Amino acid sequence: MDFGFESIETSDFNVDVEEIEVRRVGKFDRIWRWSPGGSLTLHIIHDNVIYFPAMDSFFYAVDLNTRKLIWKYKSGGPNGSQPSNIFDNKICFSSFDHNVYCLDIRTGKEMWRFNTGDKLYSKPSIEDGIVYFGSKTGYLYALNVEDGSLVWKSKVGSDIASAPVIYNEKIMIGSFDWYWYCFEKKTGKEMWRFKTGGEILIDLPATVHKGIVYVTSHDSYLYALDVETGKEKWRFRIGMFGSNSSAVVYKNFLLTACRDGYLYALTMDGKEKWRFKTDNMVISLTAHEGKIYFGSEDGNFYCIDERGKELWRISLGGGGSYDCPSFHKGMLVFGSMNCHLYVVDPKNGEEIWRFSTSTKNPSKGPPNHEQFEVILKKETHIEESISEDKYKSKNEKSVSLSDYHVTSEYTTTSEYKQKSDYDTSFVMFEQVMEVESWTLDLEKFNLPSLKQR
Repeated sequence: MDFGFESIETSDFNVDVEEIEVRRVGKFDRIWRWSPGGSLTLHIIHDNVIYFPAMDSFFYAVDLNTRKLIWKYKSGGPNGSQPSNIFDNKICFSSFDHNVYCLDIRTGKEMWRFNTGDKLYSKPSIEDGIVYFGSKTGYLYALNVEDGSLVWKSKVGSDIASAPVIYNEKIMIGSFDWYWYCFEKKTGKEMWRFKTGGEILIDLPATVHKGIVYVTSHDSYLYALDVETGKEKWRFRIGMFGSNSSAVVYKNFLLTACRDGYLYALTMDGKEKWRFKTDNMVISLTAHEGKIYFGSEDGNFYCIDERGKELWRISLGGGGSYDCPSFHKGMLVFGSMNCHLYVVDPKNGEEIWRFSTSTKNPSKGPPNHEQFEVILKKETHIEESISEDKYKSKNEKSVSLSDYHVTSEYTTTSEYKQKSDYDTSFVMFEQVMEVESWTLDLEKFNLPSLKQR
């Protein structure tokens, strides 16, 4: 979850990408700087009960049959990430108050808490009695789920906000130091790492399919990596401002989304099939019975078919949705940044019922994409009126976003100097790319600066 976009006042004009330069000027850290509020993001469903944390500091358990609150628990700060899976009637969740909490799902009673010393967003995952999660401290932790005692912890080079991936005897996770790591599940010993060109923040566990893990990064690539060695199989450029999305394998193709509003369908070897455009960031999606469901920070929730054709959309009243939608007894369930949990008819999006958190004041955050600036490279013609059929057709021919000019004025160093005993190829970020002409609507991205040379 990158959380939402703040709108800004701009004039309505379009600029060709060949006339702009996207420059990286800072480190991504906005995930840590959100205020309390009633916004909710990611949930799980277990035995007719939906469990979800919210930014109002509460953790909720709601009966989907009776539509009533069963219990709620108050932590010491905003809670944003998806809760863990259920294990022995226990559920864990991360909080900005520096703690991971473990609750009894039957009563909401706190079983234990573990303080890491800094904010947490990483989704906890439980397997074989051990709960795994990362922290802004830069550590990956493994705790005993019975009492919260530390089993091991492993240091990486920067913040961890991604969800861990458990696969056989491995645990994998991404960091803001640009690396994707693989550790031994039992000991926390590093097995391999792979370097991307930007911070890695994947809200839900990255998908592993047939020995391949699919990793997105803020360098705007989707990577296919060999789980055993960390070797790159292929990469695909997605969007302009990175991705927080976990790729989804559906039938014989991949689905993934990015922070500039596109959802992509790819072949299993990384070739584009089609793309669908919204007006702002997309994080999570669900594919079910030939349809794909997802929310966008443009304030809408969408349903499209598996060829990328829109079937319906509903407005969330200005609140975006980052939640990964679930199905329960034929109903579609998802949370929204507008402080409501929604249950709708998946056929047409008609609302069945909704549940409100403790406040209807949503969380507030810093400007989106603040680590980038856009520079006009030459005098640009401003169009006073935009042809509706030329620029707003849902079925217009797609063009590649993979070729745009990016430079970086931001450099970072890490105190993390550990050497690895494995042999793997690190892939460095391509900082200069050629440009393909297409039209960019700048007001959609709310960039912090727009300069002209």
